[in-house]
Amino acid sequence: LEWQLLPGTIRQIDAGAETIALPRVLQWVQLEPRQNGRMDQLSASAIDGYHRCPLAFKLKRDWMIPEVAHASMQYGQAMHLALKAYFDGVRAGRPPSETEVVACFLDEFAKTSIAETEQRQRYEQDGRDQLTNFLRSPSSEPAGEIRENESNFNIPIGGMTVKGRIDRIDCIAGSQVRIFDYKTGRAKSQDDADKSLQLSIYALAAR
Repeated sequence: LEWQLLPGTIRQIDAGAETIALPRVLQWVQLEPRQNGRMDQLSASAIDGYHRCPLAFKLKRDWMIPEVAHASMQYGQAMHLALKAYFDGVRAGRPPSETEVVACFLDEFAKTSIAETEQRQRYEQDGRDQLTNFLRSPSSEPAGEIRENESNFNIPIGGMTVKGRIDRIDCIAGSQVRIFDYKTGRAKSQDDADKSLQLSIYALAAR
C-alpha cells in the first residue's frame, strides 16, 4: 500500500494539533504554585511524599485539598501524647504510673474518628500492649537528662524552611545528645536509622 498526502495536508494536521485542548487535570498540574501556598516550608514527611508522588504533593500542599488522617496516624498521635505525658512526668521527677499512661492513651484515642469497631478495638489493645511493654523495659529510662520532649523546630536549608518535631532529646555526655523518634509500626533497624532522611534532618536541628 502507498499513502499519498494531498498538498496542504501537513499544514492542516499541524494546525489541528495546535487547537487540541489539554485535559483539565493536565492544565491544573501545569499551573504555577499559588503565592499564598505553603511551598516555602517543608518537613521530612513532605519531602518523602514528593519523592513518592509529586502530584499528591501538589494536591496537598499547593491546592490544600483536605484529607482525613489514616487510622494508623491517629493511633500514632494518641501514643505520642501518652509518651509525652510520661516523660514530662519523668522530667519533673514524678513519673506517672503504668495505669495512668495507658489511661492517657485511651482518653486521646477516644477522640479519633475511626468508625470501624473491630479496627478501633485492635488499636486500643495494641496501644495497651505496646505501652505496657515499653514501660516495663529499660527504654522507659532516659539515656540522660531529658533536654527536650516533643520539641518543634524550624531551620533554614537551601532557601527553604524545614520544620518538624523531635519526640525526645536526652543529653548523654558533654555536648552529645541522643535523639529519639517513637514508632508504633514494625521495628526499625540501625541500618534504617542510618538511611533515614527524617533522622538526618533531626540531627541538623539538634545542632
